[in-house]
Amino acid sequence: MGAPVNVNSSLIKSADRAVLFDWGGTLTDYIRPAQSLALMSAAGDTLHSRWRQTAVDLIELSAQRYWDSSVYDWTPTIKEIVHSALTTCGVEEVDQVSPRFVGRFLTHLGHLIRHDGNAGAVLDSLSRSGLKLGLVCNTLFPSCWHDQLLRRDGLIQFLDVRVYSSEFSARKPHESIFLAAAEQLGSFAPQNVVFVGDRALDDIAGAANVGMRTIWLRNRHVDVGTSGLKADETIASLIELIR
Repeated sequence: MGAPVNVNSSLIKSADRAVLFDWGGTLTDYIRPAQSLALMSAAGDTLHSRWRQTAVDLIELSAQRYWDSSVYDWTPTIKEIVHSALTTCGVEEVDQVSPRFVGRFLTHLGHLIRHDGNAGAVLDSLSRSGLKLGLVCNTLFPSCWHDQLLRRDGLIQFLDVRVYSSEFSARKPHESIFLAAAEQLGSFAPQNVVFVGDRALDDIAGAANVGMRTIWLRNRHVDVGTSGLKADETIASLIELIR
């Protein structure tokens, strides 16, 4: 027999269908923007010194413009951003140079990513309780990269559905990405799904707007004070979902 199934959240206990999770800052430890920017600079070693700093600055600016944008059906990928920036800078043989830059950056970032130490236990317990589990992630990065990290840390088998904005036509808080995840989980009505995330607008407001119930994972790195929104439940750590 396996370990006892524990579910502590009253909201999840009442969920008769599924639970969706955000990824960055929820299932993973928070990555500070400065850390990502440092990795961009490190990946710049793949570029000729003539273009290096200008190209890296433009890539960083383009990526930040995406994250700051309120156009939620604009979903570029890191490959598109890098290729465009290098082309603008006049980098020679951009079709060969761009993949090298992206590959180096994603390798560095993958080494930095750490999933929450309790994520496996939480997902395992919820899955064994009979709930369908899924992931909805705003990202510039390819699904294969994310899936590799989930596989590396033994989490992918618990997540029946994984929806990445880089391979979808919208990102959170756009309603379509939430509805698509619920549909892929088993044509579930949104009111039968609980969403767990750390961002007030992208996660809590986005999920609530389609009728999902919400659990906010408090994150001291993310400003939620100006949202005026209240989640159905609030937790300080993932493990509270089962203990």
